[in-house]
Amino acid sequence: MSAVAGASTDRGQAPPATTGRAVLLATLDVPFAREAIEFAIESALEARSPLLVVDAVPLRVGYPASGRSRTAGDVQVREQQELVVREALERGAEARSLYFNHPRPLTALVNVAAERDVGLIVFGPDRAIYGRFRFRRAARRLRSQAGRLVWPFD
Repeated sequence: MSAVAGASTDRGQAPPATTGRAVLLATLDVPFAREAIEFAIESALEARSPLLVVDAVPLRVGYPASGRSRTAGDVQVREQQELVVREALERGAEARSLYFNHPRPLTALVNVAAERDVGLIVFGPDRAIYGRFRFRRAARRLRSQAGRLVWPFD
């Protein structure tokens, strides 16, 4: 993945063949909202599309003394990500997980969506944890840059 810097993993199994463009469920190192998980899995199943569950971990830059380096992200988010993949596989969808570090995670999400031929981006961080205004600002930015359908529509 040329547009994304940092550590990444890509794993999962491929049950039945898919016919539609991929569905991307994304968060920014914040647990997923349950309604986003349901919407993403149902959308992937209805469209017979693969589901890509992504955690874009923000990489802090600019302050060298911070000591913050690349990380696999929040352990609870990673565990939830694996549970979402498992749930999607059990329900019959093709599913994979991916995480990466990037100083501009929203820009990286747009690049991943383009590289993976994503038709729908489900922006799913829990608003109570991520913050309602931050969520709206990030969703608006995704919608303006992605050139794809982005959920939620509000």
